[in-house]
Formats: sequence, C-alpha cells, structure tokens
Amino acid sequence: MGLHFPQLIKGEFDQLKTMQARNEGIERDVQRFKDRKKIEQEVSVLSWLSTSCAVPMFLMQIELLQVLIPVQEYRETRAKFIETKKLQRKLHDRVSRLKAKNAPAHALLKYLFFCLIFLLFAN
Repeated sequence: MGLHFPQLIKGEFDQLKTMQARNEGIERDVQRFKDRKKIEQEVSVLSWLSTSCAVPMFLMQIELLQVLIPVQEYRETRAKFIETKKLQRKLHDRVSRLKAKNAPAHALLKYLFFCLIFLLFAN
C-alpha cells in the first residue's frame, strides 16, 4: 500500500544528500561573491588613491596589476576548467553508450568464462 520504512529512510537520506550538495554549491557561490566584492573594493581604493594622492602613477599601476592579474588568471583557469568538464561529460556519455552497446558481448564472455571454469573443475 504505502512505501516501506527502509524506502522512506533511503528517500529522506537521498534528499538530505541532494540538499547538502546544493548548500555546498551555494556556499562556494557566496565565497566567490565575497572575493569579487573585496577585489572591487581594492580596485576602487586604488583608483581613488591614484587620482587623489601624490603617489607616483607607476606604483599605483603596480598595485592595480597585483590585484587584476590573479583575477585574470582565475578567469582563464575557470574557462579551461569549463571546457575540460564539457569534454569529460561528452567522453563519459560516449563510454556509457559503448558500454550499453557492448553489454551483450560482455555478458556472453562472462557466461563463457563461467562455463570454462565449470568444465575445468568438473573434470
């Protein structure tokens, strides 16, 4: 009639795992947002200093580059990661299709292997 108790527990456990994974993703997004805000604040402070103080311009440019270079490196690395992840998913799908296509052959090989073992030990 209704779900059995172990099925209910499994369902709840699966839901918990899904919610934990989502929460971890949200926490990463929040951390990236905070990092971006910090960088934006540093850039705005450097811009303000360069226009309002007697600090030599090349020193301000060095400070600005020290902030901007890691940001650009992150963006490039992230783009490479996204492309690699797309390729990984594409290859994973291909492997899954090939496994499904070759499943009958593998099942036959497994059957023949067990027949061979049986024949070897039957004698």
